[in-house]
Amino acid sequence: AACAGSAAVDLGWAALAVPDADGGLGAGAATLCALADELGRGLMVGRFLVGTVLASQWLVAAPPGTRRERWLHALLGGSRELAIADGGPSSRGLPGDVSIRAHLRAGTWVLTGYVRGAWTDALIRSFLVPAVDAATGEMLLFDVEIGSGGLSCREFATVDGGRAMDLDLEGVAVNASAVLAGLGSGFREARLRGWDVVLLAEAAECVGLMQALIDRTSDHLATRKQFGQQLGKFQVLRLRKADMG
Repeated sequence: AACAGSAAVDLGWAALAVPDADGGLGAGAATLCALADELGRGLMVGRFLVGTVLASQWLVAAPPGTRRERWLHALLGGSRELAIADGGPSSRGLPGDVSIRAHLRAGTWVLTGYVRGAWTDALIRSFLVPAVDAATGEMLLFDVEIGSGGLSCREFATVDGGRAMDLDLEGVAVNASAVLAGLGSGFREARLRGWDVVLLAEAAECVGLMQALIDRTSDHLATRKQFGQQLGKFQVLRLRKADMG
């Protein structure tokens, strides 16, 4: 989920990485990583870091505008209608090359390309889509709604129980109001800065996941018996557990 429900919103999770000026809490990376560590320990399944934190970082970097304010307000309120569409077939969840190309034709942007493995859920209605202007090489950020002409989506289940989509854009027309970061906005750098924040938090989440595995292994060794004694009394298993810690 974009965040973990109303309780998470009340606790301010969605607002942690958003500056005070935009209605957030303005917390630093250390606070965000502390939360991510605990989410990892709890084995939380969802797309909080990519769906909410990354989206908010991109929106904060975008110039002021109606859609920017609308989506920031929605994210702070726990909306699950917005997702990130950023990644080619070999990116594996990392900020690789952007595969979407944008062409400006008679005042309308036309997007062509593909995105693989965009995290989503049943409530998603729009995607934040980075694209490279074919004429200048600058990077822009678009708000593309599901159901747009030329957009085809294939949804599938992920190994951790979540959901994702592959997107193919074949001449998707986007009007000027759906351009969140246009030419001259410096979005190329903002995109990577947002990913830096998320990848740091994901590293903290992985630390929490590993600690959860160690804790569950310890519980198993203390309760499971084999050959009439606890597994934890076997020296080789004790040594392996020590190596894990």
